[in-house]
Amino acid sequence: MANTTDWVKSFLSQLEATLCPRGRDEIAVLQHRRLEDMQLRRIQPVGDGFPPWDKQYYDRLVKQEFDIDHLKISEFFPLERIATGMLGIFASLLGLRFDPIPAENLTAGVIWHDTVQVYSVWDASDDRFIGYLYLDLLWRKYKYRENQCVNIQCVRIYTPAFISRFAVAKYVNAGLYTARWKQTMSVDDSDVFVPDFNSHELRLAKA
Repeated sequence: MANTTDWVKSFLSQLEATLCPRGRDEIAVLQHRRLEDMQLRRIQPVGDGFPPWDKQYYDRLVKQEFDIDHLKISEFFPLERIATGMLGIFASLLGLRFDPIPAENLTAGVIWHDTVQVYSVWDASDDRFIGYLYLDLLWRKYKYRENQCVNIQCVRIYTPAFISRFAVAKYVNAGLYTARWKQTMSVDDSDVFVPDFNSHELRLAKA
């Protein structure tokens, strides 16, 4: 768990040492393609840098030239493995434990669709129960079309002996239609858990 600023600084330094050299290599490939494109169009480049607003365009051109088979790559990104991996990251960073609740223990009043998975959330240090996490990741008709994280129930402390625990739901619509949780995901869709996942809700609930 990230208990100290020193741990966070060390973690970020490791990320920087690992990712920055690879990132510079990738930008160099895009810059080379950009300069070729500008030369063909007889456009004089301004400065030596790579404009960040051009990244998506030249990234798409490079992918087309490499003729990348995204469907084949998606075989390495099964939804179930990605979801489990992301929960493992949150568990490590926040000192939590996510225990899946078997489908046979869930009633119609607990979940709103049979593809929803539910986890009980615990403090890993003292096995204190914190709340529930619902994952609703598969597409279906009439489902909200954007990715979002929704508070079903907030933490409320009525008395020291009676605390209403939190429940939070993560909704994803990433074109996951068939095969249910055995569905695979594209690389571009594999980050849907990160941007708006309310990890701060889990952290506040734990506190």
